[in-house]
Amino acid sequence: MISSKQPDRIFAIDVGDLYLKFLFMEKNRAVLWGREELNVIFWRRPLEHIWEMVQNFFLSWKEKEQGSVVLGFSPSSLKGSFVSHTLVRQSLDVITAGEEQALSQEFQKVLEEKALETLSQESGIRKEDFVLERFTVLEKKIDGYTVPSFKDFKGKEVTLRGLGVFLLRTHHEILEYIVSQYKLGAPLLSHEAESLTLFAKEKGLDALFLDVGDTHIGLSLVQEQSLVFSDVLQIGGDRFTQILMRSLGMKANIAREFKEKYVKGQLSEDLRARMKELFLPEARNLITLIQERMQKKGLAFSYPVFLFGGGALLEELKEAVQEQAQDVSLLLPKDVFAVQNFPPSLNPQYTPLVLQMYYASKKIS
Repeated sequence: MISSKQPDRIFAIDVGDLYLKFLFMEKNRAVLWGREELNVIFWRRPLEHIWEMVQNFFLSWKEKEQGSVVLGFSPSSLKGSFVSHTLVRQSLDVITAGEEQALSQEFQKVLEEKALETLSQESGIRKEDFVLERFTVLEKKIDGYTVPSFKDFKGKEVTLRGLGVFLLRTHHEILEYIVSQYKLGAPLLSHEAESLTLFAKEKGLDALFLDVGDTHIGLSLVQEQSLVFSDVLQIGGDRFTQILMRSLGMKANIAREFKEKYVKGQLSEDLRARMKELFLPEARNLITLIQERMQKKGLAFSYPVFLFGGGALLEELKEAVQEQAQDVSLLLPKDVFAVQNFPPSLNPQYTPLVLQMYYASKKIS
């Protein structure tokens, strides 16, 4: 249940692949923020540490202030599945409120099952390893024409298209833990593709958004103010870390530090040139994989592209995208939601976290 008034305080937690980021905002001003290393097995420790830091700010909160906590997960664990279904009516009379309710119930059952089946087939993950968090209706049609509601319309074929949002069961335990331990009411679960759709609608954008995380690349395509494509590639910025490990014989932690220094411009010109030689071919491979995934859905890589996530800091990735699409930009936290006193506002690593703040501000207000 979402309150009708935006709370003065919003607490966002972003459970990523390798890190857990958090931001506590009070009246659009950042009070606390940070990043903790995340272990998929021993995940309670960073959550407990965060709670120790922020709990004093929540002493005045009550259970009824639901929606004040917003929780997001990496696209590799919180997944969306597009599905559509058509029902043929026996009557050509105007659809009544009662019939609309019956249609909705039938659609709900069929589409939830269909979404889970589709997701399992595409991801290779067993159906029982997912938990359905919600199903969002994206579009309704009668005889091929888009309608705001089935009620008061005539037609033979009624079609509904929607997005099923599923969380891996292993990560659902994190959600349950936060609800039981933080005792701040039910958190608002933020799916990145839905947040980006709201953002694109507000800005009037038709665009492809690429979230380049450590172990994934999240793809979201918004066209004509509607989410038309959402997918996840199980590869990400760690591919570049692995290149350093193989080519230069580095251990994983050293390779990550070396990559961060490269991004910050802290290496010599000779080393930077060598890194570019290593990284650019792999960046081009990643873009080719994205193009192929879109082509399978009949979509062209021809939209303005917004890059964010830690991998977006690599110039080679931006260069590889520019070779295929002329309009390429970084999506920074400051572009999404104005948070005062927040130094990471220019760091695309924190864009997924701020997208949650944006989602909460739209859904709670």
